Amino acid sequence: MNDLLQSILPLIGVGLGGWISYWAQTRHQNRIEETKNRRMKLIAYNTILGNEGNNSPLEFPIHYGEPKDFDWKVYVKGNRKVLYENLHLFKYEVVTRVLHIDEIAEKCEYLGPGQEYIEMIFDDYHKIIMIIKQDYKKYI
Repeated sequence: MNDLLQSILPLIGVGLGGWISYWAQTRHQNRIEETKNRRMKLIAYNTILGNEGNNSPLEFPIHYGEPKDFDWKVYVKGNRKVLYENLHLFKYEVVTRVLHIDEIAEKCEYLGPGQEYIEMIFDDYHKIIMIIKQDYKKYI
């Protein structure tokens, strides 16, 4: 019995040590991945907010009763690419709104750009920017 105990205890120690090492390494890798994703997200936010500050596709009405407008070309040249490249980093609501904008835009290609579609795109994009600004505040 004594010989059996002497041979089992080192095996238990090696197994426990291996498990602790695996757990620590996995936790370390997860932290590295989280830091990388947070950095990529902040870079995307900076790019989006910078584009938004320089040339926004949103055209707010100046006078009461005027319709909202959305400049699709500015959106495509600016933030659309950044949004799609980093879609995996954003909140679910941002993702669904980005996809909804493209869905509506596709309808506009076939049916023509009706004012209700333009306003839906305007509202979705405006909400995306508001969510990004709110989330960005958490990091500064």
